[in-house]
Amino acid sequence: MTSRKKPGKLRAWGELTRISNALTVLTNVLVGVSVVPGWRSDLPQWGSSRRICDLSLQQWTLTLVIGASLLLMYVAGMALNDWADRDADQRDARRRPLPSGRIAPGSALLFGMITLVAGTALLGIFGVPALAAGGILALLILAYDLLHKQHPWAVFLMGGCRAMVYVIAAVAVTGVDASTWWPGLLVLIYTALLTLVARSERGGKASRFGWIAWFLPLLFAAAFAFRSPSAHVPWSVIVGALMGTWLVRSAMLANSRRRRVRKAVLGWLSGFCLIDAFFLALLDQPCLSVLAVIAWMVTAISHTRISGT
Repeated sequence: MTSRKKPGKLRAWGELTRISNALTVLTNVLVGVSVVPGWRSDLPQWGSSRRICDLSLQQWTLTLVIGASLLLMYVAGMALNDWADRDADQRDARRRPLPSGRIAPGSALLFGMITLVAGTALLGIFGVPALAAGGILALLILAYDLLHKQHPWAVFLMGGCRAMVYVIAAVAVTGVDASTWWPGLLVLIYTALLTLVARSERGGKASRFGWIAWFLPLLFAAAFAFRSPSAHVPWSVIVGALMGTWLVRSAMLANSRRRRVRKAVLGWLSGFCLIDAFFLALLDQPCLSVLAVIAWMVTAISHTRISGT
Protein backbone atom coordinates (compact mmCIF):
# COMPACT_ATOMS: atom_id res chain seq x y z
CA MET A 1 0.00 0.00 0.00
CA THR A 2 1.47 3.38 -1.06
CA SER A 3 0.91 6.63 0.76
CA ARG A 4 0.51 9.94 -0.98
CA LYS A 5 3.54 12.14 -0.45
CA LYS A 6 2.76 15.34 1.45
CA PRO A 7 3.87 18.48 -0.39
CA GLY A 8 7.07 19.96 1.04
CA LYS A 9 7.51 23.26 2.86
CA LEU A 10 9.15 24.95 -0.12
CA ARG A 11 6.21 24.08 -2.34
CA ALA A 12 3.82 25.41 0.30
CA TRP A 13 5.58 28.78 0.27
CA GLY A 14 5.51 28.74 -3.52
CA GLU A 15 1.75 28.23 -3.44
CA LEU A 16 1.29 30.91 -0.77
CA THR A 17 3.21 33.53 -2.74
CA ARG A 18 1.94 32.40 -6.18
CA ILE A 19 5.57 32.34 -7.24
CA SER A 20 4.60 30.90 -10.62
CA ASN A 21 3.31 34.39 -11.50
CA ALA A 22 6.64 36.07 -10.76
CA LEU A 23 7.59 36.64 -14.39
CA THR A 24 4.36 38.54 -15.02
CA VAL A 25 5.56 41.20 -12.56
CA LEU A 26 8.97 41.41 -14.21
CA THR A 27 7.51 41.86 -17.71
CA ASN A 28 5.26 44.60 -16.28
CA VAL A 29 8.44 46.35 -15.12
CA LEU A 30 10.03 46.01 -18.56
CA VAL A 31 7.08 47.86 -20.05
CA GLY A 32 7.14 50.49 -17.31
CA VAL A 33 10.76 51.43 -17.98
CA SER A 34 10.46 51.10 -21.77
CA VAL A 35 7.55 53.53 -22.04
CA VAL A 36 9.86 56.27 -20.71
CA PRO A 37 11.34 58.26 -23.61
CA GLY A 38 14.68 58.72 -21.81
CA TRP A 39 16.52 57.80 -18.64
CA ARG A 40 17.21 60.26 -15.84
CA SER A 41 20.83 61.36 -15.65
CA ASP A 42 20.75 61.67 -11.85
CA LEU A 43 20.14 57.97 -11.24
CA PRO A 44 22.98 55.86 -9.76
CA GLN A 45 25.56 55.04 -12.43
CA TRP A 46 25.83 51.27 -12.20
CA GLY A 47 27.31 49.00 -14.86
CA SER A 48 28.66 49.97 -18.28
CA SER A 49 26.94 51.50 -21.29
CA ARG A 50 27.18 48.31 -23.37
CA ARG A 51 23.72 47.34 -24.63
CA ILE A 52 22.18 43.89 -24.25
CA CYS A 53 18.72 43.26 -25.70
CA ASP A 54 17.60 46.90 -26.08
CA LEU A 55 18.96 48.05 -22.69
CA SER A 56 22.42 48.99 -21.42
CA LEU A 57 23.94 47.11 -18.51
CA GLN A 58 23.22 50.12 -16.28
CA GLN A 59 19.58 50.11 -17.37
CA TRP A 60 19.33 46.37 -16.79
CA THR A 61 20.73 46.81 -13.27
CA LEU A 62 18.21 49.52 -12.45
CA THR A 63 15.38 47.51 -14.01
CA LEU A 64 16.25 44.42 -11.98
CA VAL A 65 16.35 46.44 -8.75
CA ILE A 66 12.88 47.83 -9.54
CA GLY A 67 11.71 44.32 -10.41
CA ALA A 68 13.07 42.90 -7.15
CA SER A 69 11.29 45.54 -5.06
CA LEU A 70 7.97 45.03 -6.83
CA LEU A 71 8.29 41.26 -6.70
CA LEU A 72 8.78 41.51 -2.93
CA MET A 73 5.58 43.55 -2.74
CA TYR A 74 3.76 41.06 -4.96
CA VAL A 75 4.60 38.02 -2.84
CA ALA A 76 3.75 40.08 0.24
CA GLY A 77 0.30 40.79 -1.17
CA MET A 78 -0.29 37.12 -1.93
CA ALA A 79 0.78 36.01 1.56
CA LEU A 80 -1.37 38.66 3.24
CA ASN A 81 -4.29 37.74 0.99
CA ASP A 82 -4.19 34.15 2.22
CA TRP A 83 -3.84 35.34 5.80
CA ALA A 84 -6.89 37.58 5.46
CA ASP A 85 -8.87 34.78 3.77
CA ARG A 86 -7.80 32.02 6.18
CA ASP A 87 -11.27 31.51 7.70
CA ALA A 88 -13.05 31.43 4.33
CA ASP A 89 -10.37 29.10 2.92
CA GLN A 90 -10.93 26.77 5.86
CA ARG A 91 -14.38 26.15 4.40
CA ASP A 92 -13.85 26.52 0.66
CA ALA A 93 -10.17 25.87 -0.11
CA ARG A 94 -8.67 23.52 2.44
CA ARG A 95 -5.85 22.66 0.02
CA ARG A 96 -4.33 26.13 0.50
CA PRO A 97 -1.15 26.29 2.63
CA LEU A 98 -2.78 27.92 5.69
CA PRO A 99 -5.93 25.79 6.15
CA SER A 100 -3.97 22.64 5.33
CA GLY A 101 -1.56 23.44 8.18
CA ARG A 102 1.55 23.51 6.00
CA ILE A 103 2.22 27.16 6.94
CA ALA A 104 1.17 28.82 10.20
CA PRO A 105 -1.00 31.96 9.84
CA GLY A 106 1.41 33.92 12.03
CA SER A 107 4.32 33.01 9.74
CA ALA A 108 2.37 34.15 6.68
CA LEU A 109 1.48 37.45 8.35
CA LEU A 110 5.07 38.11 9.46
CA PHE A 111 6.47 37.20 6.04
CA GLY A 112 3.92 39.40 4.29
CA MET A 113 4.58 42.47 6.41
CA ILE A 114 8.38 42.14 6.23
CA THR A 115 8.45 41.72 2.45
CA LEU A 116 5.92 44.53 1.96
CA VAL A 117 8.06 46.96 3.98
CA ALA A 118 11.28 45.72 2.36
CA GLY A 119 9.92 46.10 -1.17
CA THR A 120 8.62 49.59 -0.47
CA ALA A 121 11.86 50.70 1.21
CA LEU A 122 13.98 49.42 -1.68
CA LEU A 123 12.20 51.87 -3.99
CA GLY A 124 13.74 54.68 -1.94
CA ILE A 125 16.89 54.20 -4.04
CA PHE A 126 15.07 55.98 -6.85
CA GLY A 127 13.98 59.01 -4.85
CA VAL A 128 10.96 60.32 -3.00
CA PRO A 129 8.45 60.05 -5.90
CA ALA A 130 9.20 56.33 -6.36
CA LEU A 131 9.06 55.73 -2.61
CA ALA A 132 5.71 57.57 -2.40
CA ALA A 133 4.34 55.54 -5.30
CA GLY A 134 5.48 52.38 -3.50
CA GLY A 135 3.61 53.54 -0.42
CA ILE A 136 0.45 53.95 -2.48
CA LEU A 137 0.87 50.42 -3.82
CA ALA A 138 1.36 49.08 -0.29
CA LEU A 139 -1.88 50.75 0.82
CA LEU A 140 -3.75 49.35 -2.19
CA ILE A 141 -2.45 45.86 -1.39
CA LEU A 142 -3.59 46.06 2.22
CA ALA A 143 -6.94 47.58 1.24
CA TYR A 144 -7.66 44.83 -1.30
CA ASP A 145 -6.64 42.00 1.02
CA LEU A 146 -8.83 43.31 3.83
CA LEU A 147 -11.87 44.43 1.82
CA HIS A 148 -12.24 42.19 -1.22
CA LYS A 149 -14.44 39.59 0.48
CA GLN A 150 -17.00 42.19 1.55
CA HIS A 151 -17.06 44.60 -1.39
CA PRO A 152 -17.42 43.65 -5.09
CA TRP A 153 -15.91 47.00 -6.16
CA ALA A 154 -12.62 45.87 -4.62
CA VAL A 155 -11.77 44.35 -8.02
CA PHE A 156 -10.68 47.88 -8.96
CA LEU A 157 -8.29 47.87 -6.01
CA MET A 158 -6.73 44.75 -7.48
CA GLY A 159 -6.58 46.47 -10.85
CA GLY A 160 -4.91 49.43 -9.19
CA CYS A 161 -2.30 47.16 -7.61
CA ARG A 162 -1.27 45.75 -10.99
CA ALA A 163 -1.41 49.17 -12.66
CA MET A 164 0.91 50.62 -10.04
CA VAL A 165 3.65 48.18 -11.08
CA TYR A 166 3.85 49.97 -14.44
CA VAL A 167 3.52 53.40 -12.86
CA ILE A 168 6.22 52.79 -10.25
CA ALA A 169 8.67 51.47 -12.86
CA ALA A 170 8.10 54.59 -14.98
CA VAL A 171 8.31 56.95 -11.99
CA ALA A 172 11.53 55.30 -10.79
CA VAL A 173 13.38 56.13 -14.01
CA THR A 174 11.79 59.40 -15.10
CA GLY A 175 9.94 60.97 -12.17
CA VAL A 176 6.25 61.82 -12.18
CA ASP A 177 5.09 61.88 -15.81
CA ALA A 178 1.46 60.88 -16.33
CA SER A 179 1.96 60.56 -20.10
CA THR A 180 3.89 57.33 -19.47
CA TRP A 181 1.13 55.64 -17.46
CA TRP A 182 -1.12 54.42 -20.29
CA PRO A 183 -0.02 50.73 -20.02
CA GLY A 184 -1.03 50.74 -16.37
CA LEU A 185 -4.43 52.25 -17.10
CA LEU A 186 -5.22 49.63 -19.74
CA VAL A 187 -4.05 46.81 -17.50
CA LEU A 188 -6.11 48.19 -14.59
CA ILE A 189 -9.26 47.47 -16.63
CA TYR A 190 -7.96 44.05 -17.70
CA THR A 191 -7.09 43.05 -14.12
CA ALA A 192 -10.42 44.24 -12.73
CA LEU A 193 -12.32 42.19 -15.33
CA LEU A 194 -10.12 39.15 -14.74
CA THR A 195 -10.69 39.40 -10.99
CA LEU A 196 -14.43 39.77 -11.56
CA VAL A 197 -14.55 36.51 -13.51
CA ALA A 198 -12.21 34.78 -11.03
CA ARG A 199 -14.70 35.41 -8.22
CA SER A 200 -16.87 32.64 -9.68
CA GLU A 201 -14.01 30.10 -9.52
CA ARG A 202 -15.15 28.64 -6.19
CA GLY A 203 -18.86 29.01 -6.83
CA GLY A 204 -21.16 26.67 -8.66
CA LYS A 205 -23.03 29.34 -10.57
CA ALA A 206 -21.92 30.53 -13.98
CA SER A 207 -20.31 33.94 -14.02
CA ARG A 208 -22.43 36.69 -15.54
CA PHE A 209 -19.28 38.47 -16.57
CA GLY A 210 -17.34 35.87 -18.55
CA TRP A 211 -18.54 37.36 -21.83
CA ILE A 212 -16.58 40.56 -21.07
CA ALA A 213 -13.33 38.72 -21.71
CA TRP A 214 -14.23 38.37 -25.39
CA PHE A 215 -13.77 42.12 -25.75
CA LEU A 216 -10.43 42.35 -24.00
CA PRO A 217 -8.38 41.99 -27.23
CA LEU A 218 -10.30 44.97 -28.62
CA LEU A 219 -9.35 46.95 -25.54
CA PHE A 220 -5.67 46.44 -26.22
CA ALA A 221 -6.06 47.36 -29.85
CA ALA A 222 -6.36 50.88 -28.42
CA ALA A 223 -2.71 50.62 -27.45
CA PHE A 224 -1.81 51.18 -31.13
CA ALA A 225 -2.60 54.84 -30.51
CA PHE A 226 0.46 55.01 -28.23
CA ARG A 227 2.88 53.07 -30.43
CA SER A 228 6.31 54.38 -31.23
CA PRO A 229 6.65 55.77 -34.78
CA SER A 230 9.58 53.39 -35.32
CA ALA A 231 7.74 50.29 -34.05
CA HIS A 232 7.92 47.22 -36.25
CA VAL A 233 4.26 46.92 -37.24
CA PRO A 234 4.35 43.31 -38.60
CA TRP A 235 5.89 42.03 -35.35
CA SER A 236 3.36 44.05 -33.36
CA VAL A 237 0.53 42.45 -35.32
CA ILE A 238 1.97 38.95 -34.82
CA VAL A 239 2.30 39.43 -31.05
CA GLY A 240 -1.12 41.08 -30.90
CA ALA A 241 -2.69 38.13 -32.70
CA LEU A 242 -1.01 35.68 -30.32
CA MET A 243 -2.20 37.73 -27.35
CA GLY A 244 -5.76 37.95 -28.65
CA THR A 245 -5.92 34.24 -29.42
CA TRP A 246 -4.72 33.33 -25.92
CA LEU A 247 -7.14 35.67 -24.18
CA VAL A 248 -10.10 34.47 -26.24
CA ARG A 249 -9.10 30.87 -25.56
CA SER A 250 -9.37 31.63 -21.85
CA ALA A 251 -12.78 33.22 -22.42
CA MET A 252 -13.95 30.05 -24.16
CA LEU A 253 -12.79 27.96 -21.20
CA ALA A 254 -14.62 30.22 -18.75
CA ASN A 255 -17.86 30.04 -20.72
CA SER A 256 -17.76 26.37 -21.65
CA ARG A 257 -20.33 23.94 -20.30
CA ARG A 258 -17.71 22.39 -18.04
CA ARG A 259 -17.05 25.84 -16.50
CA ARG A 260 -13.27 25.60 -16.49
CA VAL A 261 -12.94 28.94 -14.74
CA ARG A 262 -9.74 28.13 -12.86
CA LYS A 263 -7.93 27.16 -16.05
CA ALA A 264 -9.27 30.29 -17.73
CA VAL A 265 -8.01 32.50 -14.91
CA LEU A 266 -4.57 30.90 -15.11
CA GLY A 267 -4.59 31.63 -18.83
CA TRP A 268 -5.43 35.28 -18.23
CA LEU A 269 -2.71 35.49 -15.58
CA SER A 270 0.01 34.18 -17.89
CA GLY A 271 -1.55 36.46 -20.51
CA PHE A 272 -0.04 39.45 -18.67
CA CYS A 273 3.26 38.49 -20.28
CA LEU A 274 1.70 38.48 -23.76
CA ILE A 275 0.08 41.85 -23.13
CA ASP A 276 3.49 43.16 -22.12
CA ALA A 277 5.06 41.59 -25.21
CA PHE A 278 2.46 43.46 -27.29
CA PHE A 279 3.18 46.75 -25.52
CA LEU A 280 6.95 46.27 -25.91
CA ALA A 281 6.53 45.58 -29.61
CA LEU A 282 4.56 48.83 -29.96
CA LEU A 283 7.31 50.64 -28.02
CA ASP A 284 9.94 49.43 -30.53
CA GLN A 285 11.61 47.05 -28.08
CA PRO A 286 11.61 43.83 -30.18
CA CYS A 287 14.15 41.93 -28.12
CA LEU A 288 12.36 42.68 -24.84
CA SER A 289 9.12 41.70 -26.57
CA VAL A 290 10.58 38.29 -27.40
CA LEU A 291 11.69 37.90 -23.76
CA ALA A 292 8.12 38.62 -22.66
CA VAL A 293 6.78 35.93 -25.02
CA ILE A 294 9.28 33.47 -23.50
CA ALA A 295 8.14 34.58 -20.03
CA TRP A 296 4.54 33.75 -21.05
CA MET A 297 5.55 30.21 -22.03
CA VAL A 298 7.52 29.70 -18.81
CA THR A 299 4.63 31.04 -16.71
CA ALA A 300 2.06 28.82 -18.45
CA ILE A 301 4.27 25.78 -17.81
CA SER A 302 4.90 26.84 -14.20
CA HIS A 303 1.15 26.95 -13.59
CA THR A 304 1.02 23.21 -14.20
CA ARG A 305 3.35 22.72 -11.22
CA ILE A 306 2.36 25.51 -8.81
CA SER A 307 -1.02 27.19 -9.24
CA GLY A 308 -0.98 30.92 -9.82
CA THR A 309 -4.40 31.39 -8.23
